[in-house]
Amino acid sequence: MFRSTSVFSLSSAERRRGPGRGGTLNFIATPACHLKTFIYALPVNPTSNARRLRHKPTDEEKELWRALRAGRFAGFKFRRQHPAGNYFLDFYCPAAELSIELDGFQHGLPEQRRHDEEREKFLEAESIEELRFWNHQWRANREAVLLEIWNALHRRTGCAAVMRKVQNHRFVPPNVSGLIQPPPKPV
Repeated sequence: MFRSTSVFSLSSAERRRGPGRGGTLNFIATPACHLKTFIYALPVNPTSNARRLRHKPTDEEKELWRALRAGRFAGFKFRRQHPAGNYFLDFYCPAAELSIELDGFQHGLPEQRRHDEEREKFLEAESIEELRFWNHQWRANREAVLLEIWNALHRRTGCAAVMRKVQNHRFVPPNVSGLIQPPPKPV
């Protein structure tokens, strides 16, 4: 047993040498035996949380990101794990204020559904439209998911394609005049 334990907070210069940016690094020095034990706190910095989420995407998120990144999707720019308030948006298009979420089974649980409803209210207040797809929808029919994303981008911006990084375009938008408008969803 130790008689006393003191906790020291490192200076900002010493913290930069710690585990990643934005996190806190404290250590406990025990005077009895002079051992240093490091305690790593979870980062509370939104940027480091977003960075952590970007480094561990699901397989479906990786595949969708390949379709959306670098202006490949009709020239629209997307961001991954974009912070918005207390939430992180899987994919976000700032030009259209459009969020795209790929959800796994955990989003069907009652507690997570309540959390998602609160998130939707927050995003509505920020005038951000959210498209949600289940992972199995992406796996079963990618083209339909991409077409739905394109429809939302077209509806929100009025643009069929952005003439930006045209050499990167992988998704060719359909002819707008040839599209039939789907019936409105019942309220």
